[in-house]
Amino acid sequence: TETAERLSAIALAAGELLRRMQGEVSGRIKADGTPTSAADLAAEAMILRRLREAWPDIPVVAEETACTAAAGALFFLADPLDGTKCYLAGEPEYTVNIALVRAGRPVAGVIVAPALGRVWRAGAGAEEARFQPGQDGAALTWAPVR
Repeated sequence: TETAERLSAIALAAGELLRRMQGEVSGRIKADGTPTSAADLAAEAMILRRLREAWPDIPVVAEETACTAAAGALFFLADPLDGTKCYLAGEPEYTVNIALVRAGRPVAGVIVAPALGRVWRAGAGAEEARFQPGQDGAALTWAPVR
């Protein structure tokens, strides 16, 4: 779907930002005991900006700023850097996750693993693609997930 395509472009851009920042940021522990970093915040700011540009009337619930937006019947749910501990350790196992949720169910979503060069998206169907760091999302070849 068009929504899944647009979410893919946003998540790929955030993933590229994270990939470029890896190794240059340090972390801190949040009040809930989980790690965060400047990379989490930078990726989230990019995602929030791009989601608001594309869908200004749909609220976004994001990990770092979760208490600033209320989830309604339709909202975006974003984790700009899932796997912060691995990310900070320089490991490649981290993802960018964005979903559109309607009435408590995801209707479109994307997961990007920037350091592994993998992306998965779902809308009407589920697709996956591989990419090289820095590659424009428009150049990806998508294949159905089996």
